[in-house]
Amino acid sequence: MSEEIKFRYLLDSAVLVCCGDHKLLVDGIVSDRQKFDLMDQETEDRLISRKPPFDGLEYLLFTHCHADHYSRSKTLKFLERNRDVRLFLPVNGGISERLTGFLGSWMFPVSGAEGEVLSYRFDDMLIEYMKIDHLTFDYPEHYCINIVTESESMAFTADMDFNRMELLKKFTKRKRSTIFINHLDMLHRKWRNALKELDYDRIFFYHLPSEEADGFGYRDRALRNWTKYKEFFSNAYLLTYENRHR
Repeated sequence: MSEEIKFRYLLDSAVLVCCGDHKLLVDGIVSDRQKFDLMDQETEDRLISRKPPFDGLEYLLFTHCHADHYSRSKTLKFLERNRDVRLFLPVNGGISERLTGFLGSWMFPVSGAEGEVLSYRFDDMLIEYMKIDHLTFDYPEHYCINIVTESESMAFTADMDFNRMELLKKFTKRKRSTIFINHLDMLHRKWRNALKELDYDRIFFYHLPSEEADGFGYRDRALRNWTKYKEFFSNAYLLTYENRHR
């Protein structure tokens, strides 16, 4: 296995991860009914058909079931075409074990207490799930994800409550470590300091909408905060819709 976990940023919180011989998609099947960016039709068709860059995709992982992270109907469509894919989905995702069993898929319904680390081992790769509250309002099943190899770890935090960042120390961390975190973390000093104290080698701020899709007015504020605080995070990068597919 290669020591480096590679990734391809798609949109919103969607990231395609190449981990040696494994290929995983995190929060990568999104609904058309939401106020963030939509996946373009060509990319979506390639995803459903598992054509490059989605060829060899083995794992679908979802942090939670909001429309900008997950689409039940499109996920079912994908599973109908790809019956050998392992699905990690919070228990409120609306896809039953019986149904996915009928489709021939490998179903991992995710359910745990806050701060509990759920571990799934696949050969030389470990997938960890941990329940952490949603930032903006009470949402019952929001999880952070950690992908771990012998030498590297990569965490995806989606819309986590930054006041609970201490919980991320429970994740397995390797010599080379990366974290993907919502750009809203830059808003407050205590959040910025908490992130820096986690001491990740690389920080990727994500979930920043394009100008056309910015239904909540996040973009200008996020870009201002990035200009103001990027020197505070010398190892950080801002992922945008415009610089996706890096």
